Amino acid sequence: MYLNQIFAQIESNGIVRNLVVGDNYTEANLVTQATFGEGAFAVDVTYCPIRMEDINQERILYEEGKFLKINGEEREEIRQIPTEAQRIKLLEAENTRLQKVVEPVCIFAAIQARTLSDEQALQVPTLYPEWTGDGVTYQTDERIRYQDILYKVLQAHTSQEAWTPDNSPSLFAKVLIPDEGNIPNWEQPESTNGYAAGDKVQHKGEIWESLTDGNVWEPGEIGTENQWKKVR
Repeated sequence: MYLNQIFAQIESNGIVRNLVVGDNYTEANLVTQATFGEGAFAVDVTYCPIRMEDINQERILYEEGKFLKINGEEREEIRQIPTEAQRIKLLEAENTRLQKVVEPVCIFAAIQARTLSDEQALQVPTLYPEWTGDGVTYQTDERIRYQDILYKVLQAHTSQEAWTPDNSPSLFAKVLIPDEGNIPNWEQPESTNGYAAGDKVQHKGEIWESLTDGNVWEPGEIGTENQWKKVR
């Protein structure tokens, strides 16, 4: 459930009459029926770009599960803006599809993967190639997988079997940015992959939030009051 969802209030004939903010569908639906009659209903439009200006001019219609903008005789569907999670799923699905097509086309998905933040990259690690020590040239900031862990390349180099990501801190940094919905256990970072301000971790039975970028200090230790704050 989203907090502060936006709902469209729709009359029984499908005309959108207003936008309201609420924290659940049931409440929004009851308010809509009380305002516009028993046949009226509410629809979540939190991620749908509907403008009050168009509503006031009776240009928005809800029909067969779609919002339509009326402009004379023309009807244009108003499409939902994908959330970050949906965008990531679309990228992952696109990557899966491209793997079944010719190799040059797969380069497109790889380019898209480079634009993701570390936090987003952790949600779709399969977009990134497995590390190999067979003389592969890796570029700075490139991401790779090793033993199901995502790493970022710190400096350009040609790979060797002995330079594994988990044993070469000058070449690779483990991506530690936590997923917003899953607070991980704290682990000691290197100077190259410290926690960012706002990152949350679990440590010694407590939840801690980093107050600075590049934070490599252990939460709760003496002298780290300006580095971490205890959330709970």
